[in-house]
Amino acid sequence: MTETGWSERVSDPPSEALQNPDSSGMGAIGASVPMPPAPPAAGIASAEPGRCAGQVVAIIDGDRPCIGCAYNLVGQAILRETHYGLLVVRCPECGKVDGIEEHPFVGRTVQRLATAGLGLWIILLVGFAALTVLLLTALSWALAEWFTEPLSAAVREDFQRWISANSAGGFTSAMPLPDQQAAVDAWLAEVGGIRSFLEARKGALAAIDPWAATWSVPLAGLLFAAGVAWSVALLGVGRRRLVAVTLGLVAIAGLIVAGEAIKLLVSENPAPWWALLRRAIAPVATVPAQAIGLFILAAALILGAQLGRPIARGLVRLFLPPRLRTPMAFLWIADGLAPPGLRRDRAAPPG
Repeated sequence: MTETGWSERVSDPPSEALQNPDSSGMGAIGASVPMPPAPPAAGIASAEPGRCAGQVVAIIDGDRPCIGCAYNLVGQAILRETHYGLLVVRCPECGKVDGIEEHPFVGRTVQRLATAGLGLWIILLVGFAALTVLLLTALSWALAEWFTEPLSAAVREDFQRWISANSAGGFTSAMPLPDQQAAVDAWLAEVGGIRSFLEARKGALAAIDPWAATWSVPLAGLLFAAGVAWSVALLGVGRRRLVAVTLGLVAIAGLIVAGEAIKLLVSENPAPWWALLRRAIAPVATVPAQAIGLFILAAALILGAQLGRPIARGLVRLFLPPRLRTPMAFLWIADGLAPPGLRRDRAAPPG
């Protein structure tokens, strides 16, 4: 057909069939203007009743709820429909065909905002890492002090009793520090050191204050919550690497704790008598108790990091109805699980 003949056919007045469209909604324009059929594209399956055929052009890699049932269409194939050339995706849950709009590329302003948001997120992660290390360090020292408080109180009482019996009231905290240090050294020499002091009175001093021990439970719960937060914040990190991240934080805290313990043990500067007694107790009780406290807190942190995502998914299922779970699908996708809303008892239709 020539170009002139085609123009004449299109410009003809509408026929009766065009003025009375049929039930298909397309009228009879196909009868008055015979459009050439589109050639079949490679890889296009033949259309079936109730199905949408087309060339697969991409895969949805982000959250996109179905407009019919709110099922998350992530992972579904994007098809180019054969008749109009539109991009569509078919919901495997309810069968509804959703149109995919083609958006232009974002401008420089949006890209700069995205870069600024990424930088802010990195700063927040670094700050949270510093906070986690601070919690590990400070709380392990607190647990050590609480655990050894009965021993510290007994040592102070015995030293003050020895001072009362040997100094005739001449020993006070206002004395020069060298004199206080000499008095502490004399007491330690008489009792044979802290270890001998413990062995002679272990029935009364070996027990740990039960109320102090109970504080390890809420403090461990705090580090467990921090581990859950790390698990959700690092969704792109696998579980093994997540363990490495938490172990790195524990290692940093351990180095800080070890440095403070060494500083306490090797310091030779004159100090008040109560600080000298604390230094004498440290290698026997304080440092081991701090190591135990750090181990408890580190175990809680690592356990929270491993169980964080399952706990978060459980909270989403508990508090959100199915139609509102789609924006939280990243909690499932991060671990390679099916997004919420998928009916496992129904196989996804082919195509």
